[in-house]
Amino acid sequence: IPFFGICLGMQMAVVEFARNVAHLDGANSREFDATCKYPVIDLLESQVGEQNKGGTMRLGAFPCTLQAGTLAAQAYGATEISERHRHRYEFANAFRDTLTQAGLIFSGTSPDGGLVEMIELGDHPYFVACQFHPEFKSAPLAPHPLFSRFVKAGLERRELRSKLAASAKHVRDACARWLGCDDGDARVRWQYAQERGVFAVRVEVREGPLPSLLADLERGAGQQVRPLALTDQPPNVP
Repeated sequence: IPFFGICLGMQMAVVEFARNVAHLDGANSREFDATCKYPVIDLLESQVGEQNKGGTMRLGAFPCTLQAGTLAAQAYGATEISERHRHRYEFANAFRDTLTQAGLIFSGTSPDGGLVEMIELGDHPYFVACQFHPEFKSAPLAPHPLFSRFVKAGLERRELRSKLAASAKHVRDACARWLGCDDGDARVRWQYAQERGVFAVRVEVREGPLPSLLADLERGAGQQVRPLALTDQPPNVP
């Protein structure tokens, strides 16, 4: 499912990723738990010791550098942008290496690299989040590129689901023809791989040899098919 997080949405995406992917149990934002074990979201350095909470957040437009080749850069069609901000908490750089190794992509930063502005996931069709507020520069007839790209991602997913549904019967029939068995004897599973436009197929056969299915499956799917796992062993699941 496409995901787009804004400001606190990006911060909570970082917390969720830290807990469930990087296995930093207890990760949180200091805004919610000042004594948490892994404060992956913390006060901006300029906010430490600030007692006056009136208009002292990081406010206004700031430049941002996007990593070439990321979804963020593709959405903007540029690598140098400017966006408006309104926040007091930010990603804690002490955890950048740990989360990078776990697969989180820091696709946008301040020009000096000191502040994280955008994140995304490389193994997800569309998972993007930003610290700034794109709604401040969006209008009904002139939508911000991040909103436009998010809507497009939703439409792409709907189209993909339609293709999967349309090809399901063909996949089952192809297995039955190749394997000389009916649906009850062959189990077929497929998923949409991150290499966008590729079906990953796993075939489980209860008995008999397993000939190649890929050419036949490609004709029905209308696009590239690759084997995820092929086995002629009985399925291990009921």
